[in-house]
Amino acid sequence: MPPDAGGYIESLFPGQDLSQFAPADRRLQALTVKGAGFARLSNFAWAFSQWRCGAPFLVELLLRMTRYLGGPSQPEVRPGDVTPAALAERMERAIERLVHNFERFFQTGVYWGSFHNNFTADGRFLDLETPIVFGGPFIGIIASSGKLPESVDLADSRVFVGCEVLHCLRQVRTFLAFLIDRLEWLGQNDSGGGELEQRFLLDTAEALRVRFPRSHWLHDAGALGEKLTATLASALALSPGATAELSALVEAQCHLMLNVKPRRAGMVRLVPVEALMANPEPAFSVTAGVPRFLEGSVGQTRAGRAFNAALGQVDGADDVATALRRVREAEATIRGFAREQRQWQVCSAAASCPPECGRS
Repeated sequence: MPPDAGGYIESLFPGQDLSQFAPADRRLQALTVKGAGFARLSNFAWAFSQWRCGAPFLVELLLRMTRYLGGPSQPEVRPGDVTPAALAERMERAIERLVHNFERFFQTGVYWGSFHNNFTADGRFLDLETPIVFGGPFIGIIASSGKLPESVDLADSRVFVGCEVLHCLRQVRTFLAFLIDRLEWLGQNDSGGGELEQRFLLDTAEALRVRFPRSHWLHDAGALGEKLTATLASALALSPGATAELSALVEAQCHLMLNVKPRRAGMVRLVPVEALMANPEPAFSVTAGVPRFLEGSVGQTRAGRAFNAALGQVDGADDVATALRRVREAEATIRGFAREQRQWQVCSAAASCPPECGRS
């Protein structure tokens, strides 16, 4: 940005001390542009709300929907492939893919922070902001620096890191309810369409209803809690007592995110954790705490600290050339830790270190 752009920055953050901002945030701005090989669920909601009668619009919309639910790795979809059952099956696979991706984020220790409409229809995450990186499995609370509570009520609306997939699943549930209702309404009231089009709309609504009954884990807070607890617990070596407390926490989170009053009440005591975390947004520094029953079981890894230290170096750049150079240096640092971690996994699985390891 030009040297006289200070007034512009002040207008974005009125009343804040700009000296607290990282040099990169005071001097640089960038626009990230993504390719359009994806759709959000909101794109489909908009399209079904802007309905145009006739087979061409119906065929084009459902063809695109089927294609984007499958993702870029799936074979090209032909009109003959689009059936009510196929569309419902793709929807379920996309939801399972979304859950699997969040399992990977948890195992890697990546917390994205902003979840409203920030995922693709095929289950990938999509956002511009810098994630918070722990480098390994983490369950806890993120708060603004100096504002970490001593405890959290299980009935509170605060979402724990590790349970954030529930944010996206709640949006998926809302979209499914809208889609089924809209398909049924159009099938019964779209007088401009023919009998065949109306039948297809009604059959698609029924296929979705059959694929996602009330007993499906997406709608059942208990089943969803068991599924999420198993995922989290499998990445942590917890005692039976800690596992039971984790199960209670996850169950309460599932009830809250599915708009069901939690069956259990109680407080979860938090313990602050020492972690190096770069600001995910300008002038927004964060701190973290973990449930007392997980103290010593989760935290930031050496690789996570290296990532944040490298990101801090990028934040300290005040010109484009330096920023790009430090991005490349940060990437090299992160790749080095990734290689080291893979080698450690090989050594851990072997009776002795291979010669290329260089360690005894």
